[in-house]
Amino acid sequence: MEIGLHRGVEDILQGYEGLQAPDAAEKQKVENSTLQEMFGNFELMLRAYGQKGPDITMRHVPAPEEIELFLHGSVEYEAHSNYQYVAGRFTTWLIQNSYNAGFNNFVLDTRILSRDSLAGLCTGLAGTVDAPIAVKITGSSGTHCCRYAHDARITADTIGEQSGISCNRVEMRAKSIGDLSGLGSKYCSFHADSIGSFLGNRSEHSLFSARYIHGHSSFNSARHITVISECPVTWSGLSVEDNKDHNKAKKALDMNPAWFSAFKTHDKKTLEWALGHIRKWHGNRIYFIHPNGEEERCR
Repeated sequence: MEIGLHRGVEDILQGYEGLQAPDAAEKQKVENSTLQEMFGNFELMLRAYGQKGPDITMRHVPAPEEIELFLHGSVEYEAHSNYQYVAGRFTTWLIQNSYNAGFNNFVLDTRILSRDSLAGLCTGLAGTVDAPIAVKITGSSGTHCCRYAHDARITADTIGEQSGISCNRVEMRAKSIGDLSGLGSKYCSFHADSIGSFLGNRSEHSLFSARYIHGHSSFNSARHITVISECPVTWSGLSVEDNKDHNKAKKALDMNPAWFSAFKTHDKKTLEWALGHIRKWHGNRIYFIHPNGEEERCR
């Protein structure tokens, strides 16, 4: 599919000009040039996806507001077969270059895009311990968000599946986080109202906090993690569920247990479930959190 620069991009540039003060003509010229560069490079990546990637360079460093403007304009390309992966990857590249030049606190609104039309957004981001890269997303992050990243803070309405994998010192916050997230994470934290299944396997020194954790096959081979939840779930790394062939189930679960981990809850019914189901061996601990925030160790 051959792509030309969309007329919609020109409209975007004109709209952006209208936001500038009349005496800022030179600054406006540079900003428009930056947007033209972004869309030109984006088209190159769309054409080259699946091949050896083109050398992408930019003369001007994009500011956070220009990156959001680019993402909004990219909706013109959403029907392209490579859009999902290229848009996420390219937007991440823009964020990283902008951060390297001293910018931070990026704000993106993805509601104009189709749900989960992005993949790989924020994957590979590299911040620093003292100044993590901060990205706030209104809408969905899409799938495969913030994988193989370090020193980043991601906030979104929803975060798709297979996110936060093999990360270091990453914080993710959303109303919901999808399945298969947090695998292999180290020194990370995941906060949501609801988190999906297959969560946090092989993770270390990480926090998983949610009202609901739909935890089928979660926390296998995890080490030194903390889980805060208000509902009883089946976590194969931390618990042994009732099974007609209990010995067979126990043998299978013992192969990949969580070690030296903590389960915490504010809910007494959940506490009762935890005391009856969470493994008593491998150094795992159970806490009840009182209304005043005080934590009482129950086992």
